[in-house]
Order: sequence, then structure tokens, then C-alpha cells
Amino acid sequence: MAAPSTCAACRQALADQRAVRDALVARPPLRARPEFSFAVMKAIESEREHSWLYLLDFRQWTWR
Repeated sequence: MAAPSTCAACRQALADQRAVRDALVARPPLRARPEFSFAVMKAIESEREHSWLYLLDFRQWTWR
């Protein structure tokens, strides 16, 4: 656990941060639609294939 805050403003900021964390943890997880996930992965693959950085990937130069 973190060290206790030493001033009133710090204690309030810490309490605010903990309240936000607790609110976010309490939310149920959201699932992306399959179409969204597919579109994202397709965009990543397209970017990878057209990027010169792709050529620096050592896995592209090794035997599989």
C-alpha cells in the first residue's frame, strides 16, 4: 500500500484517484463487436505490409 499523504490537498487528490479507480473496477467489461475487431486487425495487417519497418522485423529474414 502507498505511504499516507501528508497534506490535505494530497489526501483529497488520493481519495479522488481511488474513487475513480473503484468506479472503473466496478464496471462490467465491455466486448467489442466482432466486426470492429476484424476491422482493426485488418488495418494493422495492411499497415504492417506497407511499412518499411516491416522489413526490419528479424522474423521476416529467418527460416521458419
